[in-house]
Amino acid sequence: MFVSCGEILDLEIKDQKLIAKTDKEYLFDLVCSNNNLLAIKRALRFLGFDIDFQILKTEPKDYLEKKDIDFLKDKFKDKLVVEE
Repeated sequence: MFVSCGEILDLEIKDQKLIAKTDKEYLFDLVCSNNNLLAIKRALRFLGFDIDFQILKTEPKDYLEKKDIDFLKDKFKDKLVVEE
């Protein structure tokens, strides 16, 4: 589980919480289990960090790009050409 946490690169500290964000479903599900959340919180306290931990699921980056392209296609109809 801790190796998987190493794959999460989007981290921030806000309101006394370490917030991890990932768009990978398997990482989110793995970290979200109660035992794993508790293990991470205990590890943080063991290291001397008196903060809470939270993980958030974000939209995949390619999904957001597709959503933007679809929006532009709708607005510009046949005038927009998208090359891949």
